[in-house]
Amino acid sequence: MVRVANRCIDGVRRRVQNTTLGHRGRKADPLYQIRKLLLTGTERVEERGRERMLLGLRAGDPDDEVLGAWLAKESVRDVYLAENRKEAHDLLAVAIYRCDID
Repeated sequence: MVRVANRCIDGVRRRVQNTTLGHRGRKADPLYQIRKLLLTGTERVEERGRERMLLGLRAGDPDDEVLGAWLAKESVRDVYLAENRKEAHDLLAVAIYRCDID
C-alpha cells in the first residue's frame, strides 16, 4: 500500500512540475530536487531535509497539490506504525479521508 502511495506522490509531483515549468524534471527544478525526500518516511528525514522539502514545495507547488499528496502518503504510512488494531483502524479511516480529498 505504501508503494502505491509513493507512486501516486511521484505522479503528482511530475504532473505539477510539467504543468508549472513545461518540461520534465531537471537538476535545478525545486520539485525534482526534493523527489527523494518526498518518498522518505517523515521520521527518517532530518531537520535540514524538512527545511529543504518545505522550501522546494513553496517554490514549485503553487496549489499545494504535492503537499496534499505527501500528507496523504504519510497518513497511509501511519497505519503501519500503529500500536494496535483499534489505532490502525482509526488511522486507516483518516488515511482514506485524506486520500479522498486529495
